[in-house]
Amino acid sequence: MKIPSDTSLWQKQDLDGWDMMIFQWLNAENKKAYELAAKLHHGIFRKDDQPYLMHINRSLQFLGKYKTTLPKWIDIQKIQWYIILHDCIEDNPKWLEEIYTHFWDAMTNSVLWMSKPKGKVLNQINHFLEKNKSAWVHEKYSFFVEIKNIIDTESPESISTIEILQKLLPKGKWITLWEDLFQEKYHWETDIEKQKNIFADWIFQGMVLNMPEDFFYAKSLERLDNLTDIDGLQWESGVRSYKWTMQTTDRIYLQRLSEMWLKNLSKVLADALYIGYFQIMGGLHRVSEKVRDITGEE
Repeated sequence: MKIPSDTSLWQKQDLDGWDMMIFQWLNAENKKAYELAAKLHHGIFRKDDQPYLMHINRSLQFLGKYKTTLPKWIDIQKIQWYIILHDCIEDNPKWLEEIYTHFWDAMTNSVLWMSKPKGKVLNQINHFLEKNKSAWVHEKYSFFVEIKNIIDTESPESISTIEILQKLLPKGKWITLWEDLFQEKYHWETDIEKQKNIFADWIFQGMVLNMPEDFFYAKSLERLDNLTDIDGLQWESGVRSYKWTMQTTDRIYLQRLSEMWLKNLSKVLADALYIGYFQIMGGLHRVSEKVRDITGEE
């Protein structure tokens, strides 16, 4: 097993969630990505105190279980890559350049599409473009620069802002989510940066509905793990986060899966969502068997 050169990082729990069986399943390029993800997520834990890498492991296991539900043209190796690095730049404010150095442009673009355009992600884009002066690179990432400018300078409730966003992200019924899920939180919040993050969360729902299809498959499998990982419900913050996951799954993910006629994957996600309602209602003991059906655990 190749370990990143900074071995001082690896002090607890055998690389913080490292799974050798998962690692051996991957091709050479994805092994490299897995090693990088282990480095970037080192010391990062979910609300239930699990090393973050375990979320990636389970999402990859879902890909193995449900890959036959995906269209034949889908490159499973690429979906693995997207799952492995999908959250890296959200968790590590300075790692966009690192991903670009290791995997070049195509993969860097996918990571940006799959990351919420919040402050620490957007700041990485500026730094990245300052170091990469070519006109081609700037044109390639102009979409993300425009999103950054909108969040930094515009109001989410301005008619002109909505018109621009509808042109940038034309697919799906996501604009109306502002009033349903975001507006009240935005107006209750007094911190400007936190308001921008709420604005970014709303825009990200549009990005999910408009991202390339293979990115969306990876996001759907990652979302499936978020719905079936019930350990975090022991804490109030975990319950709040879970309720939010349920709402956006219902309004965004199932909407797009339905439009793409991915009935099998849509049913799996819908079943997980149904289980979620029981979990929130306190019926954990009644749903554990159904969770095992979806996850394949004994």
